[in-house]
Amino acid sequence: MNFQELKLPNPGILIAELPSDILENLKEEVNKQSSFNDKFPINEKMRRWNSKLIGQIEKEYKFDLPKNFENFLSEFCSGYNKHFNITGFKIKEMITWMNIQQKNEYNPNHTHSSNLSWVAWIDIPYSLKDEDSMSNTKQSNSNTNSRFEFLFSKLNGEIITHRLNIDKTWEGKIVMFPSYLMHTVYPFFTSDEYRISIAGNIHYYD
Repeated sequence: MNFQELKLPNPGILIAELPSDILENLKEEVNKQSSFNDKFPINEKMRRWNSKLIGQIEKEYKFDLPKNFENFLSEFCSGYNKHFNITGFKIKEMITWMNIQQKNEYNPNHTHSSNLSWVAWIDIPYSLKDEDSMSNTKQSNSNTNSRFEFLFSKLNGEIITHRLNIDKTWEGKIVMFPSYLMHTVYPFFTSDEYRISIAGNIHYYD
């Protein structure tokens, strides 16, 4: 018996590596833009981004894109749309923020109100092995400590998840996905250092 598969349109998730020079530049910009000193004359209150986000994270700030990273994002966006056969798009605006996350902090399930969203991990101060050795999870059949998780439905309506195992090996990686895709960020517990990520939304013209 012969079959023909009907592939339904379904934009998904792409993962890429940041070039080393862009990653180093982003680390410098994070330090600069989170210092709030005389060299960066916009105060912390003005740069707070918490009220625009759902994250249960104390330190969330507006982030000004370096030009080389903005160009990288534009190229990544074009590659994303080409990969998933999305045509007629034109970038209107990029909105970007940084998450300087402490242990026990997290992002609950949420979506974004844009076309495409992305997250880039800049500094991750722990290993997955240590996170999975914590007493709260080592006996569990489903480890979630420190994970980044997508939630979506199958054709039959079943809700399923896909987890990214975020730890130090993810420094310099970036993920791009449709903004309507539900996702969550679980807390980490084994380090007193910050987990730093940069995230953003890409808006298209109507």
